Amino acid sequence: MTGVLLSLVLTSLYLLQASDSIDIQPDLDVQKLAGRWNLVALAIEKGDPTHYNRRLITVEPESNGDMVYVIDAYQDNECKKMVSRFTLGEKPGIYTKGQSTLYFVKADYSRYHMVFVDTTIMKALHLYTREPEPSADIIAIYKAVAKSLDLPADKIIYLHRSAPCPAA
Repeated sequence: MTGVLLSLVLTSLYLLQASDSIDIQPDLDVQKLAGRWNLVALAIEKGDPTHYNRRLITVEPESNGDMVYVIDAYQDNECKKMVSRFTLGEKPGIYTKGQSTLYFVKADYSRYHMVFVDTTIMKALHLYTREPEPSADIIAIYKAVAKSLDLPADKIIYLHRSAPCPAA
């Protein structure tokens, strides 16, 4: 029992320390994130992606502040739909699911949003756009945010478009 309690305390301290080092969008309005988004790029701090294909994400905010990601992805030569439910964390802009934490770093809601994803196997800044191809100004903003998080430009991966799944 003491080991479990110690583990919970250490996890909480880690999350507080990590959230203090990542600037999140202070006025994040999760309702404005609702709808379809293309995951188009990753700036990786730790780990490697399991695939290099884009994913189509539908963000579904819930009335209690939590959010659901419905993910359409082309994997293993077929389209797959995955559903992930994230719980509102200790402050707005931070969501958790098990060992994964999402930090909403920047969003303009109509064209893009950026999420720093921290899991046990990967840490990366994700770029989501409403349109399949991000504009040059969105890429410039993304690179500036990645740099502010000490993620080098040579660690940015632009994901491949995968035709078989809907609009990704």
